[in-house]
This record gives sequence, C-alpha cells and structure tokens, in this order.
Amino acid sequence: MDYDTEYYRRRDRTPTFQAEMRSLHLALSSCLKRGGAILDVGCGSGRVSRFLGQQGADVVAMDWSSVAAEMAMTRGSPGTPAVWVVCGNAEHLPFPDGSLVGIAAQHLIEHFEEPTVVLREWRRVLQPGGNCAIITHNRRFPCPRWFDDPTHRHLFSPEELAHVAKVAGFCVDYVTTLNPYVLHPRFVFFAARHLQFLGAMPCFSRRGLSIMLKGTRV
Repeated sequence: MDYDTEYYRRRDRTPTFQAEMRSLHLALSSCLKRGGAILDVGCGSGRVSRFLGQQGADVVAMDWSSVAAEMAMTRGSPGTPAVWVVCGNAEHLPFPDGSLVGIAAQHLIEHFEEPTVVLREWRRVLQPGGNCAIITHNRRFPCPRWFDDPTHRHLFSPEELAHVAKVAGFCVDYVTTLNPYVLHPRFVFFAARHLQFLGAMPCFSRRGLSIMLKGTRV
C-alpha cells in the first residue's frame, strides 16, 4: 500500500472516513471538556486532527511518515485551528508520563506486531481518566480483500481488540462496529451515510467495516 498524498485525499472524502471521524470526536468529547492535549497518533493527512481542533481541542498530530506530517502541516483553510505536528514513532511516544488527556488512533493498531506493547505505551502518556479512541478494520467484514495491505500485522474482531486493550491495562468503556455491511460491499458507502443505526442490531453489529473502541486509563 502506497500511503501517498493521493491516497489520503481519496480516503478523506469517503463517507466511511467521515463516520469514523465523528465517532472519534464522540469518544473523546469528555477529553475536550477537561482540557489538555489530545494526540492524533498516525495522523495521516491531519484531517482528524483539524476536525478535533475545530471542536475546541488542543491537538498534537503525529505520524512516522514525513509525507503525512507535511500534509498535516500544510492542509487546512483560513481560520482552521493550529495543530502541532511532529514526526515520531507510535511505539515510543516522545511525551512524558501522564501528559495527555486523550489519544485518537484511526487505522493504526493493525500495523504492529505487538499491539499490546503499543497500547501500554499509549496508556503510559495518558493522565488517569484519560481516554484512548481506537478505530481499526473488522476481520469479520465479509469482504476481507478490502483490507489487503502487506503492512497489516493483525486484523481484530471486536472481542479480540477489547481483550488486547484490557491486557494493556485499559478499562474498556465500549467496543462497537461502524459502517454496517448491508447485502453487498457496494452498499457500504450508502450505509455509512444513512444506515449507521443498523450497527446497534445484532444481525449487523458483527460484520461492520470498522471497529470502534473507547478505553480509559484507570
């Protein structure tokens, strides 16, 4: 997978991405009320970072890729809140213990050989009561070729992701699926726009495109 500028431009326009971004904001809403810095780790183009900034958050956008970091610094429009952008390694965060109120991680955890170790590192930098919001692919989605990417190391079910988060020391507030699968993959974008409520129904909840987990450092 070539994570270049064109990839991020295409991805950021999709209704599935937009639904995931709104879900991250909802999961981190209590962090916005508390004040303090939120880390968008694996920030890609910085679209989530800017969206959270528009909601009043102080955001640090971090990615290992210089292409992504440059996009996160240069994209935006007049009046867009400033976002602090850094290049860094998500396995070794350049932040002191307990220095952040929240972490957003969209489609990142699946890239690590040892996700539990990575989540422990993310927990380290959170304040007690801080939240970590994770979105990743759902391995139960009926069209797994959508996730073909040689850089993926783990695909999770909701239960598996919750288990990894608990082992890493998080209290799991909830885990759910987003962007329900309805009849055929070609309807995923339509479902992302209009049918998110189906994710609350057992017959749809197992097979959504993405998993959303909210965890708290206790």
